[in-house]
Amino acid sequence: MILRPGCVHGPGSEGWTARTARLLRAGRLGDLGASGDGACNLTYAPDLAAAVVAALRAEGARGGVFNVSDPEPGTWNAYFRDLAIAIGATPVRRLPGWRVRAEGLAAYPLKVGEFLGRKAGVRTPDAVPPSLLRLFAQEIVLDHRRADAGLGFARTPPAEALREAAGWFLRAG
Repeated sequence: MILRPGCVHGPGSEGWTARTARLLRAGRLGDLGASGDGACNLTYAPDLAAAVVAALRAEGARGGVFNVSDPEPGTWNAYFRDLAIAIGATPVRRLPGWRVRAEGLAAYPLKVGEFLGRKAGVRTPDAVPPSLLRLFAQEIVLDHRRADAGLGFARTPPAEALREAAGWFLRAG
């Protein structure tokens, strides 16, 4: 069987919770306008774990392929706004197009700095690569129905998942 999760967020998620929260705090993410109106196919980490357990137990799961993601994804702009509010990174400002493009261009030297910083034990600013910026605009929605019908696992309500993710980030510092 194959499980294909969306963007895994929640406690322990460096990419979709911690990095996003740091970028929001720094004012480097926010309302991206039309560039952030794509579908935000999130998967809450504990829900993914529940899906894995359910898949191992489900008789009909063998050989199946299941998308595990939020059944009603919002936009990236909504996720950024809600996470920013939950971690106290407000106000959430609208970033002009030139600023979004500049983040994409800055990604290359920031990734080099990240690599060198890791070797030196120094934390460097997070990169927002162009591929990520393109993702924020994509209107592709993962079809979760087969996972829901075939695995039968319980999902955490999105507002609760966001509170847990934000709480983890705030506790982790």
